[in-house]
This record gives sequence, C-alpha cells and structure tokens, in this order.
Amino acid sequence: MNASTKPSKVVVIGGGIFGVSTSVHLARLGVRTVLINDGPLANGASGRSLAWLNSARKRTDAYHRLRLAGIDRYRTLAVRYPDAPWLRFDGGLTWDADDAGNEIAEIFDYERDLGYHAQWLAPQGIAAATPGVDENAVTRQGAIFNPGEGWVDLPSLIGMLAEEFRTLGGVIVTDAGRATVDIDGGRARGVITADGMRRDADAVLLAAGGDVPAIVAEVGQHIGDATPVALLVRTKPIRHPLQAVLNTPRIAIRPTPSGGFALDSALVRGRGERQARRQLRSQAIDAGGVAARGFQSSRRQSGAGDRGLRGWPEAHPGRRRAGLRRAAVNPWLFRRLQP
Repeated sequence: MNASTKPSKVVVIGGGIFGVSTSVHLARLGVRTVLINDGPLANGASGRSLAWLNSARKRTDAYHRLRLAGIDRYRTLAVRYPDAPWLRFDGGLTWDADDAGNEIAEIFDYERDLGYHAQWLAPQGIAAATPGVDENAVTRQGAIFNPGEGWVDLPSLIGMLAEEFRTLGGVIVTDAGRATVDIDGGRARGVITADGMRRDADAVLLAAGGDVPAIVAEVGQHIGDATPVALLVRTKPIRHPLQAVLNTPRIAIRPTPSGGFALDSALVRGRGERQARRQLRSQAIDAGGVAARGFQSSRRQSGAGDRGLRGWPEAHPGRRRAGLRRAAVNPWLFRRLQP
C-alpha cells in the first residue's frame, strides 16, 4: 500500500479471522479502521471451523500455493508464541473408507511428487508416528501422515488480535446487526448498521464470509455462492493423548486448547442450515467416532470405520455450532465494490 492509494479510514464488515486480521494489519499501517460485526466476534464461520492447517490431497496449483503461504504465516506466528495452546503443528493423519473410492495410494504418490511432506503408514505403524489413534479403525489401505500440518483455534487467535487492534486505536462494534454498504457515485462511501448509524469511510472491506454474496447483491454486484453448511462440536475436556488432526472417512477430529476435541462432520454439507440446527439440538457425542444422528455412533455401529481414537473414550458435548461456512465461488471476497 503506497501513499497515493492508502485510504485514511476503512470500515471492515465481519468479525471473523479475515476481518480481524485485516483490521490489525490496517491499523499497523496507521489507517483508521472500524470493524463492524453483526454479533460477537467469531460468531460466524471462524467459530465453527476445524481450522486444520493443511494443503493435502489434490488442489489447483494456485490454491495449493495460497494454502502453503497461509501455513507459512502460521508457522511464523508459532515461533512468536511457541507455547500457545491454540496453535499447534503436530501433524495430520488421514485415511479413506475401504471401498472403490479409496485414493490413499494415489494421493500419497501425488503429494510426494509435489514435494508435500507425506508418509504412508500401515495401520500397525501409526502408533509410532502419532499417539492416540486406534490402529484397528484404519482401513487396510493404510493412512497418510503429513508431519507439517497443524491446527489453530480461531476464536482464541481472534481474541488476541482484537486486543492488539484496540491497543492500536482500532474501534470494534459488535452486535450491530446486518450492515449495508453505502454507495455514492459508484464508490463505497461508508457503512450503515441496523440501527441506522452511518460510519463514513474511504474504503469498505467485506469479510462477512457466507453473507458477502447477499451484501454485494444489494448494490447490484454478483459473487456466486457455494457456501456449505458446517457442523462443529466441541467436547468437554477429556484425558487422551491425541495430538494430530484426524481426517477419517466419517469425521475430522482435532484437540482443543481446553483439552477436549473439536469434531467436524461432512455429513451435513449440502443440507439446509435449519435442518443442521435441528440436528444439533438432538445430538449426543461419543468421541470414539460420532454418536447419534449427525455423526455415526462408534458404540452403536461397531464397524472399524466408525472408530478413530484409541480406547474409545467417552466424551460429552460442549459447544455445538452449525451454520454457513465461507465458500463463495469467487474466493476473493475482499474486493472493492464497483458500479
């Protein structure tokens, strides 16, 4: 950002990791910045994201490089906070179902040829690479362990960045309801919150995740929407040695800073948000796999694919979050509104 293009005041809509991180960077550059969110910080996709730091399996070259750049930034952050419980690089372990769609051998060769650090592990060799995994749950084709992968607890990171932002003079407005962009002469001139309050700005940055397509549609712009429904459950603390992120055929699991697990299910993707919320209200979680409707129960279904954690520890659900995860067709959500 050079002096000729540097705005003097920016309003950021969205209190997730993109919005808060961008606000901090603007404040560091001396730009007066106001961050507006419809509810509390991290109440959207950032609060229900597994936040697995990886670029595993097959992706376009551009997207792969983008993800690697993100991992590199998180590694830099991990050097600054080596003991942070909310940012860990203990690897990722993935295996596929025992069916015709199993791609483990193909993906291992692909990642190795790409230079992405990957190790193929037979089920009996997993315990030596990463603790806490039930080898009997891994299918006969084996698993891929990616030692350089990790996870971040985004609400924790957002809280830390918000403190810095306020220290730098930034203003955070939460529980503001739906914000609209005020357009005058083909340019964004400010933001109007649900209570009618207007905040002038030289530029408006949209970081509202799955709400971005609807926001820009109000001013005649189009961003395709492919936002899926996300379902994340956090268990209460439990004693278990798991350190890596597990990406299994039925569920993805990672530790949390509080000593519990975060469990992410792909089974609700493509369903409506209302159905996902109804599903959450009736769930019980068994950390050995998934228990009850949205997840598959490791105790009710004894197939190997339903387990994952050594000892089948019983865990109790804590916070449950369902909703829309940011996934607009156009990945560049931070775009200037054009007439």
